[in-house]
Amino acid sequence: MGSARVAADIMTAAPITLNEEDDLWSAQEEMRNLGMHHIPVVDGGKLVGMVTQADLLQAAASSLRRDSIPASMANRDLHETFIATIMHREVPAVRPETPLREAARLLANEELGCVAVTDADGTLRGVITGHDFMELVVELLGG
Repeated sequence: MGSARVAADIMTAAPITLNEEDDLWSAQEEMRNLGMHHIPVVDGGKLVGMVTQADLLQAAASSLRRDSIPASMANRDLHETFIATIMHREVPAVRPETPLREAARLLANEELGCVAVTDADGTLRGVITGHDFMELVVELLGG
C-alpha cells in the first residue's frame, strides 16, 4: 500500500484564519459565507486559538441575555466584541508529519470537529476536519 499517510496529505493548507482583534460579526459572516464550522486564530502566523460556529452562536444568544455573559461584554454587540473573548486557547494540534491514525484518534477521542496542523514553533500549516477524513474513506473504498 506504500508509505503511511500523514497529516499533510489530507490537511487543508493555508486555511482562512482570524486575528484576536477581529470582531464576532465578521467571524460569523466569514463562517456563513464560506460554509466553515471552525476557524483558526493566529498572531503573526502562530496558532493562538480556534473559534467555532458553536462559540459564535452561543455568543450571539448570550448577547440577548445580558445576565448570562461577563460584565465586560454586557454593553457590547457582535461588532464590538473581539474573537479573543470567546476563542478556545487550548487547541489540539498535530505536526504535518503526524501519521493520520494519530490525527484521527485525536479527533475522535477529544470529540473535535477540527484539528490544527502546526510546525514545532506553532506556525499554522493547515487544518484537518472530520470531513477530510470522510473524503479519505471514500477514496480508500474506491469511490
